[in-house]
Amino acid sequence: MKSIARIAVLMLSFGCFFSLGAQDKTSFSTNRIDVVFDKNTSVEDLASVKEQLAERNISIKFSNISFTEKGNLKAIEFTVDCKDGFKGNSKIGNLLVDGSNLGFFRDYTEGIADPFGTWTNIK
Repeated sequence: MKSIARIAVLMLSFGCFFSLGAQDKTSFSTNRIDVVFDKNTSVEDLASVKEQLAERNISIKFSNISFTEKGNLKAIEFTVDCKDGFKGNSKIGNLLVDGSNLGFFRDYTEGIADPFGTWTNIK
């Protein structure tokens, strides 16, 4: 229980934190943005992420998107531009394997070693 309280305090110390839809791993705070796409990402989640990023002057473009008949995200490619010199892309052809995901982060903390990155995690 104490560890949960510590995590909550840490999250609050970094600003306003919230998740988008089924995207429990996607978060926006004052200093950091983490966006994760997995098989549970919906069309609505993609639209919400795009809207939230636009509010922070970050553009994201999706392509090669496909869903299963049950609505699971199967494949996606994205290009993100933070409009401050940081941009990148990532793609995956099969997100249906448990644990597979892709995404990016942008950290605005002064002097941080890794302020931006994209990844594809294939299990």
